Amino acid sequence: MPIISRNDPVLYNFQNFKEEFLRIFDRRTAAQATNNELLEIRQGNKDLVAYLAHFNKLIVETAWPESKRAAIFYRGLRDELKDALAQVPNRPTEISELIDLVLQIDHRLTERRAEKRREYRPFPLRIDRVRNDHTRAGEGITIEEPMQIGSIRGPLSKKEKEKRRVNQLCLYCGASGHFVKNCPKKPKALQSGNGQLHQ
Repeated sequence: MPIISRNDPVLYNFQNFKEEFLRIFDRRTAAQATNNELLEIRQGNKDLVAYLAHFNKLIVETAWPESKRAAIFYRGLRDELKDALAQVPNRPTEISELIDLVLQIDHRLTERRAEKRREYRPFPLRIDRVRNDHTRAGEGITIEEPMQIGSIRGPLSKKEKEKRRVNQLCLYCGASGHFVKNCPKKPKALQSGNGQLHQ
């Protein structure tokens, strides 16, 4: 029976009226706000532990059954976790079991991301090392050997280069009496003056 029709004494004291009003209406409003927030809660970019803490803070204020709690928890998860749960044949319907499973999956996904970061480390190209192989000992002259189309020999070995340097032989053809800059066997397009060689 409503307070007014009962002629309740609460009606004659503002403080008592306010307390009674809040006792009846405020709890329902707070419960409804909690229910609404639970229906809208999403993990988003938060880590799982932060999402779980927020979820638990709200869920204790409800009297929802386990299956509904589990469904709401699942609904708010990040897609990556939902995709992993899709691989589980019998997804738990009890909230505590579902939370345990999701925590395990999240931990494994975090480990896997760390593994991928460690595995992908591109090695920088060491141009300095390549150029040092073509530097004459003691002279500081860098010679870039041109690519020889149709040539059957590959790059000179370090041993062969050193032998040619010691014996003052051409690094291009191996003959004596000239150096690679003026080698008669080298195509004219690769002779000095075209920027291909550095001295």
